[in-house]
Amino acid sequence: MKPSPYFADRFSFFFFRFYSKASLFKWFLKKADAETEAFEYPSSLSGSHRTIVFLPSNRELSALTLTALERFWDPDQTLLVGSVDLTNDIHKLKVKIPFISYTDSDCRFGEPAFCEIEEKLVAFNAEICLYLETEPFLPRLYLVKKSAAPCRIGFYAEAEFPFLNISLKPESDDSLSKIKILVQQYGDS
Repeated sequence: MKPSPYFADRFSFFFFRFYSKASLFKWFLKKADAETEAFEYPSSLSGSHRTIVFLPSNRELSALTLTALERFWDPDQTLLVGSVDLTNDIHKLKVKIPFISYTDSDCRFGEPAFCEIEEKLVAFNAEICLYLETEPFLPRLYLVKKSAAPCRIGFYAEAEFPFLNISLKPESDDSLSKIKILVQQYGDS
């Protein structure tokens, strides 16, 4: 039997592989604490907001995102999270922002590396969390919610509420439209 993409290879998680997507959504939400409090959306995302950015696994979109938005991010106030495949790209772009990387097998609930990432995100005490992945993935959405950032933003994210509580809708689904709307959110139209 192939390993679960969501859970560590332990017997305690074995039966979760038979859960429906809706049941898994509810389970992760319960584990992440389903409470979502009211918050005030900032007039601009730039400024001194502590920000966690979940980079897209698509290397081209990640590179575009970093090139366009790095100027808005204070390295002391920002934390990047993404696939280990992005590490070389981040070094090539000379990004000075701290980066937490993971492998697909690391980013499964119950893995020691997953628990470490969770602890770091909670300790970072972010005000804003950007989830820039193109596809929702429950363990990462769980991490977004556990970060306790009051403002959790994603693209076309209505179905991921309350993991994400703000949904950006670019003009189209292409990379440049997504970058454009993010730059607008940072106050530079």
